[in-house]
Amino acid sequence: MIENRGLFMENNIKEESRLKFQFAENDTVIKFDDTKFYRDYFNKLPEAKGVDFISVAKDKIAFIEVKNCTGDEGNNRWRIVPDNRKHNTTHTSVNVEGRDSLDIEIAQKTAMTIAALVGAKSFGNTKECLNIFNFCQEIAFQMIQKRNM
Repeated sequence: MIENRGLFMENNIKEESRLKFQFAENDTVIKFDDTKFYRDYFNKLPEAKGVDFISVAKDKIAFIEVKNCTGDEGNNRWRIVPDNRKHNTTHTSVNVEGRDSLDIEIAQKTAMTIAALVGAKSFGNTKECLNIFNFCQEIAFQMIQKRNM
């Protein structure tokens, strides 16, 4: 059971990879790879990737990627060393060809998610995608305005 300390609501719980995440009551959170734009358009591009969650709070946006290695820690040790330095030197029973260490994978997923949000803007309401872009665009504008004050 997740403890409620006044900032969180039970209905703002999201699940990914058999893990549950509880977000503050006023945060807006979407499971990005479950959105219509991601599934029907962006994910059809070659090597398209996106983060698991996008969370927007009062003055911040977070791109969240979840990796649950529980029970398979040994096969994932190489992934926590930056720049693929242990890619071919750490023993693992899984095929690592075409996979990257977490620093590279998460950076790519974040960059591609931002690109997807810009792409969603170009579709506008015609593809039921504008809501994803507006979701992040408003908080970005607020952050820019605060920095310019």
